[in-house]
Amino acid sequence: MVCIQELRLINFQSHVDTVIKFSPFFNCIVGSTRSGKSSVVRALNLLFYNEWHEAYQRHNSPYATIIALLSTGALVTRHKGDKVNRIIIKMPDGTIKHFENFGFTLPKEVSEILGVSPIEIGNKDPIFVNVANQDEPQFLFYNAGPDKAKILSRLSGIHWIDYALKDLNADRRTKAAEVDLLKGATSELTERLKGFADIEIYKDIIAVEKDRLSKLKCISEVYKKGSTLSSRIGRWKDEYSRLQELKKINFSTEIGRLEQLIHTTDLLDQLKNKQRMLKNTEESVKNMRIHIQSISESKDKILEEVKNNPVCESCGATIDPTKFDLHED
Repeated sequence: MVCIQELRLINFQSHVDTVIKFSPFFNCIVGSTRSGKSSVVRALNLLFYNEWHEAYQRHNSPYATIIALLSTGALVTRHKGDKVNRIIIKMPDGTIKHFENFGFTLPKEVSEILGVSPIEIGNKDPIFVNVANQDEPQFLFYNAGPDKAKILSRLSGIHWIDYALKDLNADRRTKAAEVDLLKGATSELTERLKGFADIEIYKDIIAVEKDRLSKLKCISEVYKKGSTLSSRIGRWKDEYSRLQELKKINFSTEIGRLEQLIHTTDLLDQLKNKQRMLKNTEESVKNMRIHIQSISESKDKILEEVKNNPVCESCGATIDPTKFDLHED
């Protein structure tokens, strides 16, 4: 169980900065009228249930602050004002958790750290059982019987048994429906099986038909083999007819024709060779003409050089170009 070891109220109603230390057992707060005893209860309601009224904030202060040191070692700081809605929790391991702008309901993680949360009883408003104001009646005094049972079951944990029983009843109803469906299906199958009551009679008929089918398969195999043999016989007949036709042919005449064809082929080969030789000769003539043209151009070039420079570079004699006797052919 989580307990509050120390509570500090800053700018909360009549408390400017008040520190209250609690014992782990019974605690009693005593004071004169309007000394701030009820303010402590209101501060706990704000801390645990986020119950707030603008009158809780001390005049001229930016916000009210509640600081609670828990028995777990966690330090919870609650800031609340017109423009401030913040919770800061320092965990025992030193980590800091921040919660801001969370509306009217405390974050679930904060309620778990405080160890206090309202009790939900169906569609009705939740019940706050950890803190009671001075004008509230005794606990469960005016609650209806069903609500009392729900609240006590929540406090004791019996509601989990209720949930389990509800799930069990739902499963039982589901399984009962499945059993009814299976019974109906079984009845339907039973009626359909009545139509097969004489199935034993058909066993002998089926055996006879199986035997007939086996024989038909054997006949089918024989027929296939006969068809293959018939086609082979047909091919043999065609070959025999061709042989008979070949017997009627005069092979001497055919051989003569074949020899003439061979001689003609030889003549064609000789003609092709002559054509190739002629083509080669034409190519040689063409090359010779190109060579003669090149020699003629060289001659003209030499004559031109002699005309331009008639002195021999070797001996210094004068060369007469008219004495050159060069013929193109």
